[in-house]
Amino acid sequence: MKTTFRSRLFRAIALAGILISGVLASSRAAEADDGAKQFLDRGYALQVKGDHQGALAALNLALEFSPQNIVAYANRGAVRRALGDEPGALADYNRAIELEPKFGAAYLNRGNLKLGQGAFAEAVADFTRALELNPKDSRAQYLRGEARASQHDWDGAIADYSRTLELEPTNANAKFARTAVRSMKGDWDGLVAEFDQAIRANGERADDYTERAAAKASKGDWNGAIEDYTKAVDLMSAKPGAAPSAAPVAQLLSRAAAKANQGDSNGAIADCDRAIAAAARNFTAYTARGRARLVGGDAAGAIADFDRAIELDAQRAESFVGRAVARWKNGDVSAALADLTRAGSLNVQRQPLAGVLTWVLRMRAGETTEAERQLAEQMKKSPMRPNTRIVGNGAMSVFLRSGGDVSGTEWKMEVSAFLLGGTNEPAFLAAGAAFRGRYLAAPGEAAFYAGCKRLLAGDRAGAEKLLRECATMDAHGSLERVLAESELKALAAK
Repeated sequence: MKTTFRSRLFRAIALAGILISGVLASSRAAEADDGAKQFLDRGYALQVKGDHQGALAALNLALEFSPQNIVAYANRGAVRRALGDEPGALADYNRAIELEPKFGAAYLNRGNLKLGQGAFAEAVADFTRALELNPKDSRAQYLRGEARASQHDWDGAIADYSRTLELEPTNANAKFARTAVRSMKGDWDGLVAEFDQAIRANGERADDYTERAAAKASKGDWNGAIEDYTKAVDLMSAKPGAAPSAAPVAQLLSRAAAKANQGDSNGAIADCDRAIAAAARNFTAYTARGRARLVGGDAAGAIADFDRAIELDAQRAESFVGRAVARWKNGDVSAALADLTRAGSLNVQRQPLAGVLTWVLRMRAGETTEAERQLAEQMKKSPMRPNTRIVGNGAMSVFLRSGGDVSGTEWKMEVSAFLLGGTNEPAFLAAGAAFRGRYLAAPGEAAFYAGCKRLLAGDRAGAEKLLRECATMDAHGSLERVLAESELKALAAK
């Protein structure tokens, strides 16, 4: 389930390095004479301006005057990293620590470097040492949270972000990161509690109700989600100066998704209609209505909506995936495969469903080699591959800020591994059950893909049993559920 906090923009604090002013250098490095201080000041000023080469030259001169100046080494390390010289930066940080083992800024900078390199355990160790030296260093606290999140140490990361917020209550990065990590952990109750607190503190704000609704939806509390989305819609519609015809499109579409997942396709379509009336060129509204029509069994109407969405924006993979499912449901498998291929060429990272469904159709067509090659290639491109930085300024952060569904994408990696033979069926079905807390549809989707493999193996009875499990999953809006119902109907007709 996509949630609004995943698309909130924020400015990462993980910079190339923490600079220490030349003024501070004179008080911390007693051996620095006036010449060294002059070049330290100059290097600091040039680096702040973005003149990395000039700063490097100035800091080299500072070290000629004062070869054991720890601040010069720390700042030169930051400059070298900004220039892309990570080995040089590491050497400078190591030298600063060697000269002064209690120099917290050097541990902070070295940890930041290690974090960027994916050496998360080493980064945690450096940030921990920086915090031992200065327990109120909010930068080290936040960055250790990043490193722990990247190790999937969700509880440790949440604790670090919470401590960061104790030190800096207005730190938007830490607030975002904590909600994102709670989402990746599947701690929906914790998220609901956070937004409960926000509503008490902030009063009647539509954003808080919207985000609490998203958390409720992620745990399958459709009624609670619909209630909160309705409150958000009412608050936004009643804003001073709002035009009578204005409608909060994003909240309406989110409510539509919750209604569709509840099985209320007519209510979902009504919300989409209202959104389209307010924003007739919003491709997302047509895509959402197409999915709602699929839930209601109207494949032809769904195709018309996906056609319109693609007409408005032909670069959105989700519209092609939706149309592919509708065409598959209608029996037009070749057209479905063409749409899935197009979706994969646009953004398979955001739409991993395109890759796994393409595998199913290609395998059915006997194109085994191409099916496995394409899916293996998709796995290499996934933002959930090992040693991926979760928040901050890494690739995962970009994925999160663009609205990427981390739990759903990670689950599709599990699906891909199963389809390619890396996991046996019992282990895969168990993984789906275990994943339910983070991604509600996982058990049903696991049953669907296991059923598809059984069909490929000629085990009709086993396939039907698994497809029925998928067709009764909690999330009616799952495209796999739509396809499972279609597959069962086709099998019954044979």
